[in-house]
Amino acid sequence: MSKLTEKWTEDKIRYIIRKLDEKTGLNGLALPIKLNRAKCRIGYFRYPRTEEHAGTETFGFSLTFLNDPETPEAAAVDLIRHEYAHYYVYTTKLYRYYKTYAYLHGHGSDWIWACKLVGAVPKARYEKSDFADKNWSIKEAQDAYDGKDIPAFNILSYLEKWDQAPVDPENAARYLSSLKQHNPDAYYEAGDEVLHPKRGFGIVRDAVPFDYNIQKVYISFEDKSDGIFSTRDLCKMINGVAIPYDSRLEISNCA
Repeated sequence: MSKLTEKWTEDKIRYIIRKLDEKTGLNGLALPIKLNRAKCRIGYFRYPRTEEHAGTETFGFSLTFLNDPETPEAAAVDLIRHEYAHYYVYTTKLYRYYKTYAYLHGHGSDWIWACKLVGAVPKARYEKSDFADKNWSIKEAQDAYDGKDIPAFNILSYLEKWDQAPVDPENAARYLSSLKQHNPDAYYEAGDEVLHPKRGFGIVRDAVPFDYNIQKVYISFEDKSDGIFSTRDLCKMINGVAIPYDSRLEISNCA
């Protein structure tokens, strides 16, 4: 049962969705919310299966579950975040960057990643045991309502710039740390000078992990052009020498 209100209402649900929008850059608040008394299907995100039904995206939540005195407040908030994660995958078309169209089935790798970004438990079904140790105080509940535990990350801006699914933050940190330690010549960061075999010399302005030992980098070139490239396609300039990403490549490939 909620510690902040006597019962859950559409306005309270919308408040949480608005806070999620502020962190993600999306607009879930624009969607209608259907409240029901379902006992089994406690929540859903409904999306159009065909173009003729475009614009019918809807959130649905069971008041029977949300206002049950036995429902932990953390579970109620998690339900809203769970369905928002489905919306997140659908509206960003995040499934394009995965090997399967998992969003059609609901709980694939794309949805699991979205759960981590919106603070939802990445499980298909509600399990009360997941919330057994989350007996929130008023402050903890308010912080969760406000999304203070969720990192700000504009997913649409990221996808437009890098054209890849973001790497899980924990994995990204691990990848980059290992790469920098074991193969520093293949590690790129802002300010590094590079040589592209066709575009010439440039400066790294930004870099993100792409795979276990590969990054994508945003480069500004001497001719004032710019672009996104895989580190496999570049040479890193170190003390005036062009070092190719793969040591098996000949330096001449970058000349």
